[in-house]
Amino acid sequence: MIKDEDIAYISKLNETIHDLEQIDYSALNVSHGFQTDGFLGGFTAVIKKIKYALHLQFLLGVLGGIIAASAYVAVVYSTKGMPSSLGWLKTILSGLIFPGGIIMITFLGGSLFTSHSMATLPVMLNAVDKKPFFKALFVTLLGNMTGALIVPIIFMGTGAFKDEAFYNAMTSTITHKMFQMGDVLEESVHSGLNTAPELKLWIIAIVSSLFSGILCNFLVSTTLPITFSSKYPMASVAVMFFSLSFFVISGYNHGPANFFFFWSWIVMYIQHPAGVEMFPWWGPLAFLVVNVIPALFGNWLGGGLIMPLILYSNNKDLTQLLVKKVILERAQVALKEVNGEVFMTSTGAAIDTQFLEDIKKERDRKALEKENEILKEITKKEIRKKELEEPDSDRNS
Repeated sequence: MIKDEDIAYISKLNETIHDLEQIDYSALNVSHGFQTDGFLGGFTAVIKKIKYALHLQFLLGVLGGIIAASAYVAVVYSTKGMPSSLGWLKTILSGLIFPGGIIMITFLGGSLFTSHSMATLPVMLNAVDKKPFFKALFVTLLGNMTGALIVPIIFMGTGAFKDEAFYNAMTSTITHKMFQMGDVLEESVHSGLNTAPELKLWIIAIVSSLFSGILCNFLVSTTLPITFSSKYPMASVAVMFFSLSFFVISGYNHGPANFFFFWSWIVMYIQHPAGVEMFPWWGPLAFLVVNVIPALFGNWLGGGLIMPLILYSNNKDLTQLLVKKVILERAQVALKEVNGEVFMTSTGAAIDTQFLEDIKKERDRKALEKENEILKEITKKEIRKKELEEPDSDRNS
């Protein structure tokens, strides 16, 4: 027996579908130029990504974390041992190498907290529900953290942290990301005092990381619309490379990628070159507080609000039309799901149950035909065998 609330829900879905089906969506089927096509394509893509099952969100987050951490490893290895006088070269090399990691994530389908944050705008426009959005954002971040942990653990197995040049390059990068607080912390270690920096430096580092994170994802979040701005992949890659290299060369903080340095600092307490002066035990925790956490919040502000709202303001009418189409499709799927006509896959796709029944019937039909053919072959062989045996029996008689 159908409950009253189910009847009300179905009635509301039918009403929504009826109203939205009266709208002409043909404007969404034509090209409107690089910027508009890219923004609408990215808007649609991030909505689809949010619908993925949580275990898939986590695995793709792990993939993203591993690739981002591997890109940082490549940067550190390419610049280790360089004198401070070649700081400009280190910066340029970093800007040339690290973007490859984000581009790989884009093409392999990996997920990062920074790109998922762009779903904030669809949530604000009611194209995505709040609950699945926050779940997806948290699980993806958890996956990024896990992926960033896997790399230093494997690296520890290779003995890489015993390499003094690599160790020094890592600590230099970490303290640099903590701004003035990192410089003071490094000086206190070399002096043997290991005292905590004063509160003012903690506040400066947190605020600096916040704004650095905003600027970072203001640039990095553009990779999603850039991906859909052109039908030629190499054109998208070329433009994407510049937006990513700008953020790396400028030294902005990418929260998910910086988890690699957080975990590495902990691992470096276990494995490090002999005779080095170690930072205080609370060093990694301080890095988490003054860098990673405020950078993540900044990433969300820059890539979840500022950049999307700028693009939305220039494509408002078409975006609102796209939102209505998304809501229509969601209502149609929900109605079919209530009626048992579809089921949802792990990627959020709705599969028609009748279509699956047709596939099953076709598969059964082909299996039956094959079985009949085998039986026919067996029957022919038996008849042939009898025909060959009959002359022998005649001669014996």
